[in-house]
Order: sequence, then C-alpha cells, then structure tokens
Amino acid sequence: MLATLAQIPPLLGLLGTVLGFLQIFNALQMAGSHAHMEDLAGGVWKALIAMAAGHRGRDSVLRRLQLPCGPRELDRLDMERGRLRNREHRDGAAKQ
Repeated sequence: MLATLAQIPPLLGLLGTVLGFLQIFNALQMAGSHAHMEDLAGGVWKALIAMAAGHRGRDSVLRRLQLPCGPRELDRLDMERGRLRNREHRDGAAKQ
C-alpha cells in the first residue's frame, strides 16, 4: 500500500514541472523575440520546486517503509536467527 503511495508524489512533481515549463513557453510566446529572464524565472522556479517536492514526498514515504534497525537491533536479530537454526537442527536430529 505504501509502496503504491510512494509513486504518487513524483508524478505530481512531474505534473508541476510540466506546468512550469508551459508557463515558460507561454511567457516566450507572449514576449516574442524580446523575452527577458524575469519573464522566464517564474516558470523555472515552479518547475524546480515541483520536482523537488515530488522527490521529497517519495523519499519520506519510502523512509517510512524501512524499519529502523540499529546495531542493537541487528544483534538481537542475529541471536534470534541463531536460536531458530539451533532449534531446526535439534528437531531435525531428533526425527532421525
């Protein structure tokens, strides 16, 4: 479910980027051959902000998918795996 939700923010960012570029092209068309950087800056800014927001949204969702796992947690998981292997080995030897 969260993995599906993680795909939505980049698509919204892409939509914002396209809208920003449309604003740039519209400014170019209106100004003709006399376009100034100030006319284009709004669209570039909108495109960059939309792209960054889309990636930030995706990263925050993906970060929630990962379980926090520090050194103590890794040690505990290793001990649990070892205990399960010993139990499986012991149960397998008892059956023979």
